[in-house]
Amino acid sequence: MSSHSSAGRGMLFAVLAALLAAGFLIPYKAAALASPRAAVVMAMLGCAAVLNSITAMTTAKGRSRPSPASWRAAIVLAVLSVLGNVGMAGALSVQKAALTSVFVQTQLLMITILAWLFLGERVGLRFGLGSLVAFAGFIVISGLGTADSLAPAGILWALSAAAAFAMMQVYTRAVIRHIHPVVVNALRLWLATGVLALWPGSLGSIAVLPINTWLLCACAALLGPFLSRLCLMESVRTLSAARVALIVMVNPVFAAILGFLAFGAVPTALELAGAGLILGGISVPLW
Repeated sequence: MSSHSSAGRGMLFAVLAALLAAGFLIPYKAAALASPRAAVVMAMLGCAAVLNSITAMTTAKGRSRPSPASWRAAIVLAVLSVLGNVGMAGALSVQKAALTSVFVQTQLLMITILAWLFLGERVGLRFGLGSLVAFAGFIVISGLGTADSLAPAGILWALSAAAAFAMMQVYTRAVIRHIHPVVVNALRLWLATGVLALWPGSLGSIAVLPINTWLLCACAALLGPFLSRLCLMESVRTLSAARVALIVMVNPVFAAILGFLAFGAVPTALELAGAGLILGGISVPLW
């Protein structure tokens, strides 16, 4: 496969990851509104683990058990997943989602630095310029100007989440050629679900979830932790970690489009301006 076609394949997977992640928000938000969020998260991860396991069994090509490299990757990614989600929960408990989202997006800078230090992946001036423009668009579309004042604890929690997610991306880039992504994702999800199951009252909370919430959790699991994560893992097979992180910043643009199609939510002029900045920033280093 030529380098041009490989890069195109990586870009396609990155865009699909962002689109699926945007779609994931619809059933996840609906489930979280109907039931306790902790129970919804655990049910969703459990459903995603089952989906990944079924897929792994049909695509493992005769491999009877995961390789040591897959186990190591799954453990590292599971730990980072839990830390990232704990950071997100901590941030959201003391500040608005808009502020949290903006600070979590600093993972782009963290990924760029980590990939340079540990993978030797350097970026040029055009990438830096595009990143600044896209980040500015993300701030605009998130409505940061209308958010409450900054909470130092919330900032620290959000930055810790960003660091965990950044390390996940760079680590995946480092090991992707030595692992089976579907197997690793299945193991990661089972490990993360097991950690959550140790939380007092978590098992009892999912036992009483109504069937409609379980169906929403299954849809969210299919779109997010299953398909979106696998697309993200495949994208770093042929693209640098930093470039993938920049491309998936298109997520809020897709979320706005899906929100309009699903609920008739018309984007505001500010949201449209932010979407334009994001798309413009992403296009600068890619074309």
